[in-house]
Amino acid sequence: MENLPEALNFEIIKRLTLSDRNSLSLVSKQLYKIEADQRLSIRVGCRLNPATEALTSLCIRFSNLTKIEINYYGWESYLGKQLDDQGLFILSINCPSLTNLILCHCSFLTDSGLSHLTSCKKLVDLSIVDCRVIKEHSLIVLGKCLRRLKRLELNLGPLGWHPKKPLVAESRAMVLKDARFLNDSAMKTLSLASPCLETLELERAHKVTNLGIGHVIKFPRLVNLKITECDQITDDGLKPLVETKKFVYLMIKNCPCISDQGAQQAAKHVCYEHV
Repeated sequence: MENLPEALNFEIIKRLTLSDRNSLSLVSKQLYKIEADQRLSIRVGCRLNPATEALTSLCIRFSNLTKIEINYYGWESYLGKQLDDQGLFILSINCPSLTNLILCHCSFLTDSGLSHLTSCKKLVDLSIVDCRVIKEHSLIVLGKCLRRLKRLELNLGPLGWHPKKPLVAESRAMVLKDARFLNDSAMKTLSLASPCLETLELERAHKVTNLGIGHVIKFPRLVNLKITECDQITDDGLKPLVETKKFVYLMIKNCPCISDQGAQQAAKHVCYEHV
């Protein structure tokens, strides 16, 4: 392989499994470099120890990373210290091509760490799941720093977040999971603060009623809507969607007060699931 053209090496390596790629990188220094240059994504977590030093080494080795997932699910203190704000700083200066970042169960990140992401000039997709140190003010920091985001996914359960101002005004897709604290007033604020939003997903938004879901017609560009396990929304709440005829896709999943018949005509394409 060492004598093959670079383009052909790329085609061969991208078809290998992760295990095979790791083995290939041990054959020679040249193949080690070729494999590293072509690695576009990594997933790290509890075995990243010592966290900051290990992440630094990975970012330097894989200089073309576009996607990084940091997931500490199942972490215990005996596994070593988690990645902290310094880790996000290392990531921000060593991963210039980063477009997609997923942070899960990261317990030692603060506003300071999130602000480092400003240096990730190409970051357009950010997911924050069960990072309990990150609070409402942290999301305001994100809104100020990350205007370029096209997709923002938040697990709102531990956050208790009520949007009082725009977060990421340029975002085109927003996924709000475990949105138990989201209410009708928050939906109104979102509709006024998200001029570019095209896709919205709500999961377990138990405080959003027909009044709140009615605000979706006020999003200027919103055409795709997914509602999952929202038990206060009924067929009547979908009537404004039927009247405007602006929605292209609507998915209703496990919403007990919405019937298949009530969802019809609310969008050009409707997917209804009830288990």
